[in-house]
Amino acid sequence: MRTMISISALLWGCGRGEPPPGTLQDLQLTSDATGETYDLQIFTPDALTSEEDATVVYLFDGPENLPAVMRQLGAALDGGSEPAVLVLIPGSNRVTDFTPTPNERGTNGGGQAAFVSFVIDELAPLVEAGGAGGSPERRVTFGHSLGGLLSATVWYDEPFATRAGIASPSMWWDGGLFFAKLAEAPLNVGPIVVTCGEEEPMGMLPYTSDFSERMRVDYGVDVTYECFANQTHQSALEPALGLTFRELL
Repeated sequence: MRTMISISALLWGCGRGEPPPGTLQDLQLTSDATGETYDLQIFTPDALTSEEDATVVYLFDGPENLPAVMRQLGAALDGGSEPAVLVLIPGSNRVTDFTPTPNERGTNGGGQAAFVSFVIDELAPLVEAGGAGGSPERRVTFGHSLGGLLSATVWYDEPFATRAGIASPSMWWDGGLFFAKLAEAPLNVGPIVVTCGEEEPMGMLPYTSDFSERMRVDYGVDVTYECFANQTHQSALEPALGLTFRELL
């Protein structure tokens, strides 16, 4: 199922920034890898005159955060960032899809590998058929919280995207299991953006600062790291989007 609307016709209600003009396409896909049906969105800004060689940004939890995504993309484009195709991937089954294992809380995690297969093997070829993306150098992933864990994992392990926005990542999952992979170098070279909020719970600041420092020192990755003052876990999402768009586009 596909529908297309002009983004300029949408009302955002916040008044904190204007979305860039462009076309927002709704796309429903049922994944062979996960067996789930996903209601996705693809945004192409009018500033992008051709998809050929354009960057594609894959945003986990994207539809749920569409107004913030559009505000921050608009601000970044106004500041001189390159226009890009945005693929907004829902977090409708996020605890399962975004995590590598069930954790100590007994949640239904552990579907990450199948979901990554959906994104790389099923979704990306469809999105990039028009010429955008097509190589790791022309792809960016972005996620926040569990989505941040997923973005970090895809960047670290998969030959998919050299750039990543990793916002308030849930690297505490399953006793900090993610950190076991840091004994070996990441598969991609960056640059990456890593962020958190100063008022976040669960030791987010030490997790993100340690990860960022180890990437810089151990592997020479170009890391932009920022802990946003006076921001909570949820409120740190929007400035993380803005910083990612400014630094990586």
